[in-house]
Amino acid sequence: SFGSPGGTPGVTQGMSGGNGSAVTCILLNSEVQMPAPKSMKRRGKKPMGPRPIPRLEPRGGEQLDGFALVGACGVQMPEDVESVVLTSQNFVEVEVEDLHHFIALAVLDLGDNRLPGMDSLQDLPALRELRLQCNQLGSCVLQPGTFEQLEMLDLSYNHLDHNALQYLGAL
Repeated sequence: SFGSPGGTPGVTQGMSGGNGSAVTCILLNSEVQMPAPKSMKRRGKKPMGPRPIPRLEPRGGEQLDGFALVGACGVQMPEDVESVVLTSQNFVEVEVEDLHHFIALAVLDLGDNRLPGMDSLQDLPALRELRLQCNQLGSCVLQPGTFEQLEMLDLSYNHLDHNALQYLGAL
C-alpha cells in the first residue's frame, strides 16, 4: 500500500529511492481548481496569459533524440544539458542510444506526449525529476538499480496497469 490517508490527493509518497531518499510519485488523476488570473478579470481587456512555447520538431518527426534535447536547451554539448522541458511535442519513441551522453540531465519534463513507456529513459544517471504526465504509459517494467537518483516522478493521467505499482515500488 502506497501513501498515507489524508495525504495530498493524487500524490503517492513513501517509496524509497536507490540512495535511501523518498521518491514522490504522482499517479492518480486529480483536478485542482485555480482562481482566474487577475488579467482575465479586467473589464474590456483581452485576457493576458503566457505566450505559447514554440514547438520543436524533433529529428525524425516523432522521435525524442539527442538533437531535440540539446536544441531545447540552447547548448552545444549533451554534457551541458541539466534541465529540459519538451511538453506537447508528439513524441512516440526515444532514441535510447543518444541518452548516455546526457550525464548531467537532472530534470526532464516530457508531459503531454505519446510515449508508451519510461523504460527507454533508464540510461539517465543524474535524473532527479521525471515528469511523464499525459502520455500513453500502460505498463512500467523497470530493471533493478535504475533511476537511482530519482526524487520526483509524475505519471498522472496515463493508463498504467495494476502491475505498474509493483515495479514503481522498487524505485
